[in-house]
Amino acid sequence: MKNIIVPTDFSDPSINAASYAIQLAKQTGGKVTFIHVYPMPTVATEMPVLLSSFDEVEHSSMSFLKEMAHTLRTKFNYEPTIECLVAPGFLLETLKDAVKERNIDLIIMGITGAGALSERLIGSNATVTIKHINCTTLVVPAQAHFKPITTIAFATDFDKVEHSIAITEIKNICNTFNSKLRIINVIHPHQILAVDKAVSGLRLDIIFEGIDHSIHLPEGDLVTAINKVVDEQKADLLVMIPRKHAIFADMLTERHTKKMAFHTHVPLLTIHDQ
Repeated sequence: MKNIIVPTDFSDPSINAASYAIQLAKQTGGKVTFIHVYPMPTVATEMPVLLSSFDEVEHSSMSFLKEMAHTLRTKFNYEPTIECLVAPGFLLETLKDAVKERNIDLIIMGITGAGALSERLIGSNATVTIKHINCTTLVVPAQAHFKPITTIAFATDFDKVEHSIAITEIKNICNTFNSKLRIINVIHPHQILAVDKAVSGLRLDIIFEGIDHSIHLPEGDLVTAINKVVDEQKADLLVMIPRKHAIFADMLTERHTKKMAFHTHVPLLTIHDQ
């Protein structure tokens, strides 16, 4: 979490995510970059007409971005310079290039509260980012504010999870913040845990030896069961590994990723395992 990038559209949720990023960077000694991607200003005619010059749009966007950076640096007494980037185009492609070119290891994004229209329009950015950019991503709900990460909830299906390189990152996070770890595997009612997954669970128990951890096996709906444990354990962060061919791959569908992001009230951290 040393090199952080925060996409912003200057909305309250994105500013809240930027605030979270600054405070997180203070604890980890990280560097923060703000990025704003604006669409090409055209009108729909047979021959597209430029409404205003790119220079004007870029200058205005950069002014807003620098003002936001200055305000947050002052508010949280963050000394390092916040780099500001403005570019035309589409968020996914621009963000993907920035992650690669600047060696970014953490994307922090905001998301609004529940609502069908909001989920369709805003939730898609977080969903697409997690799905198509191979970078650890933190989604910050609008009502979530930064506080010390004392307890982490890690939702997993136990499917060969002990071999995932994401486990090392989870251990590093626990050690960095001296956090407790609560491992969650949601099972269907009357389901018997497969032997291979039970073994993976036992191996996780060994891997996290030395870290205050426990394993929880709630039953029921995926999102509801996870959030129940998050509430009971007073978790400050929810972690998931968005892999293919695993139960939590469902979280990368529109139905589940948006539901999880919109209905969890703590930040959601997704760590890719490759």
